[in-house]
Order: sequence, then structure tokens, then C-alpha cells
Amino acid sequence: MKIRSLRVAALLTATVCATTMMLAACGEEEHKHTLQEVAAVAATCTTAGSEAYYKCTDSTCGKLFSDAEGKTEITAIPTIAATGHDMTKHDEVSATCTTDGTKEYYTCSHEAATVYYADEQGTEKLTDLTIKANGHDMTKHDAIAPTCEQEGNKAYWTCANEPGVVYADAEGTETTTMDQITVAKRQHSIEPVTGIPATCAATGTQAHYQCLSCKKIYSDEQGEHEITDPTELTIPKSETHTGMPIFAYESAPDIVATGAELDATCFDCKQAIKVSYAFGENAGRGATAATVLSTEKGTTAYIKNTSAGRTSIYVAVKASQAGTYTLSFSSVYSTIDGIVKEIIVGSSLVSSTLPSQGCIFSDENVGVKTDDTTLAVAANVAKTILFNGAAYDPANMPKNNFTITFTLTADDVASGDVYFNVCYYHGGVQTSTPLRSIFASYTFQAAE
Repeated sequence: MKIRSLRVAALLTATVCATTMMLAACGEEEHKHTLQEVAAVAATCTTAGSEAYYKCTDSTCGKLFSDAEGKTEITAIPTIAATGHDMTKHDEVSATCTTDGTKEYYTCSHEAATVYYADEQGTEKLTDLTIKANGHDMTKHDAIAPTCEQEGNKAYWTCANEPGVVYADAEGTETTTMDQITVAKRQHSIEPVTGIPATCAATGTQAHYQCLSCKKIYSDEQGEHEITDPTELTIPKSETHTGMPIFAYESAPDIVATGAELDATCFDCKQAIKVSYAFGENAGRGATAATVLSTEKGTTAYIKNTSAGRTSIYVAVKASQAGTYTLSFSSVYSTIDGIVKEIIVGSSLVSSTLPSQGCIFSDENVGVKTDDTTLAVAANVAKTILFNGAAYDPANMPKNNFTITFTLTADDVASGDVYFNVCYYHGGVQTSTPLRSIFASYTFQAAE
């Protein structure tokens, strides 16, 4: 067997040598490749790439190989498939009035972060993502002054492009809030409203307070207790007659005696009434006697003069101890030739001594007597007399309804009773008829 194998090998060698010799004999030589590397081309999302390979640079050859030694020939360039996009969406950022926004866009993880697409498929690239700022579209809201009922506000601006945003300036450079521009309510402008007394003819109104601005009414000066129903202020009509009695001059007796009763008409409700009187005295200018009341709390006096001369009524009250006293006249008037007239308090009031005749040339006389016959004034008492709570003022003389207040000390009554005297009269000579009459309704009492 060994000998046979050696013979086969010798035969193959001889055959190869014979072939080589034949090629050489034909003038043909073996080709040697000159290989050049072709670099790999990376695949993209949308285009295929290729692997590195080698190519024979001989123009008569051009064969391709996968290795640098040219041992493994290939028939085509080895390709790398396109990768396809791996997209990430970026939401739109809206522009404001003062800052730019950003469009919606996509980026691919396989590509640079600066490559932008308008669609998820990557078919349209974007070169500018900017959404320009809108600019302000301002509306001014004027300032509103506060009242005592509602708050006010300073002027402010709002932009149509920015709901809920408030600006303090027209340019929109300074934001603010409604709390910051709100102006608090102002206080009420409270003024007192004088009450209107009820009469027998009409209801009255209680004194109250009202705001000059909002016109609301209150029971207190501070405006804390509002009166929502104005009828709460109504004072019902008086159940007693409140008007001064107006007498039928012709039917009235000349002199009214104590306990007499006269027919009259209530000045307020115009109804017929009867009025009782405690006394009446016809005293002319020269009269020195006065009617004295020491215990009566309230009474009336009436006098009708049917003769020529002055017509007068004296009202004198007596105080026996120290204290403050009030003499209130709720209705004082006179008639001249049947026409009702006011009586105005006017005199050289309470001088150191009263005129010698006890009466002065004015509508009334007020004074203090040290006794029921002597007309000298008690000097200390004179200084305490007040009309409606104030000193007598000739420029603002009280009339018809008023209160005279006087105060007596222990020294004032040390020597006896003190008489407070008021004289109502008409001066001048009366020669025609009908003549004068005077009416006085008063209350005398010590202060509580």
C-alpha cells in the first residue's frame, strides 16, 4: 500500500508540472490584484449604507473582495439597511404678549438634536421654530370713586390676550391684582335730621340721622343701626288737640273769670273745641297788680280788651325754695282786630330794676320780683335766666313756643318767696273795634 501511494503522488506532481509548462509555453502569466479599501457608509433613517470592502484598481479587473488579502471575492457591495426614524414629539409653547413661543416639532434620536421635523414621519424639516410674541391688546378700566355703599378702584388695564392678568399701566410693564387696586368704602356722611312733632291733624317724624351720600337713614349718629322701614319713624297723630285755640272774637266774653270755658277752634285740625281757663286779667300799662300762682302745674290765660288802651296779661309764679324752675309757654299769641299774631319776646330784659310801671314798651316783659307788689329785681336771679337754654339775644328773639329757665340759690329765698313775672301786652292806643285779645298757655314746674 505504501508503494502505491507514492506512485499516485508522483503522478499528480508530474501533471501539475506539465500544465505549468504548457501555460508558460503559451506566454500567459498569473494576474496579481491591486486592492483599495472602500470605507463603510453609515445608514441613515431614510437611506441605506454600506459595509467597508476592497476593490481591485486594475481597470481590466475591478473585482470586489471582503478582505484586504483578496482571498474572498464578493459579487456586490455589502449594504446596510436604513434605520428608520425614532421620533420624539415636542409640544407647542404658546407665545405671550411679551415673550416668543415655540412651534410643535419632532426630533429623531438617530439624528442631531438640532434637526427638527414638522411631522412625525419626518417628511418636512423645520428651520425656524419661533412663534413671535403677540404684543398687548389693552383695555383701560377707569378709576371709580368709593361710596359708603360700595368699594371703588384705581384705574387699571387688561389685555385681551391674557385673561385674568391685571396691569397697573397702559404699557403692560407692571402687573397688579384687584386687591391692590381696590379702594375701601368711605365712611357715611351722617347728618342729623330734625324731628317733626305730631299734631292732631298730621303724623310727625322722629328725629334721626341720614347719610348725605347714600341717603340711608339711621337711628344713631354713628350710622350703625340702619332704619330700613321709614314708617318706623312715624309718630302717630296726637290724641289731644295740639293747635292753639282760635276764638270767635265777637262771642268771647270781655273778661274770663276763673273756671270759665270758651268756644274755640283748634288751629291744627280746625275742629271745634272748648277751652277752660284758670284766670284772666285785663291790665293796662299802669296796672301794678299781678296774678300769682304758687301750686298750679299748668294753666291758661285769656284776656279781651274792649276799651281803649293797652291789653295785657300778667303771669306770675312763686318759688319758695332754692332750685331750678322752668316756665314753658306752649302757645302764646294775640289778635289785633281779629287777626292772629305771633308774640315775640323782646325787652330790655332783666335790668337791675324793672321800669317803674312794671311794663316796657315792647310785646313782652320778663322779670323777677322780690315780692308780689315790689317791682325790684333780685340781681342774682336775673343773671340765671335763660331762654330756650341760652341767654336772651335781641337778634334771635324767641316767640310763641319757648321755655324760660331760672335758678334760685338759698340766699335768693332767704328773705322770703321769689316771684317770677311775665307780662304780655299790646302797646299803643286802641280806638276801633274789634279790639285786642291775648292768649297764653303755660306750665310752671321745678326741675326734677
